[in-house]
Amino acid sequence: MNVNEKFVQYYDDCPKFINSLYFDWQKSILGDYTNTNNTKKWQTINYLSILIFQAWEDFLTSSKIDETGEIVWLNNFLQWLNSRILRDNWSVLKTNFAPTTQEFGNYLFYVSSMYVPKNEGELNSLASMAISSERFKNIIYNRFN
Repeated sequence: MNVNEKFVQYYDDCPKFINSLYFDWQKSILGDYTNTNNTKKWQTINYLSILIFQAWEDFLTSSKIDETGEIVWLNNFLQWLNSRILRDNWSVLKTNFAPTTQEFGNYLFYVSSMYVPKNEGELNSLASMAISSERFKNIIYNRFN
């Protein structure tokens, strides 16, 4: 069962309870998103961020057996990394994940800061560069050893 999904689903029924489950600094990292009339928004953003971070961990776990190919996954991951909100959430939530996932997330944000792709070809080039780096290879190696 996905607890975070249930938090979003039932937020309107018990917002005080669900808000009480998080530290103030976790909620405030989203800044403007917590100051809206829709107090559920930060919780939904938190949930979606966790899904993305979990996808990174799942990728690292299954990369040896997944036939999709690394570039497909990295293209998806890199397109999400322009989000300041996601970056802020990563800084707060990354300790909930395995050390190799933390290293991978940090690396993805580093790669995405190099330049913003303007088309599919540039995105593929950026993903290819990331995959061929020694840092990426070490992250994959460390995940299985």
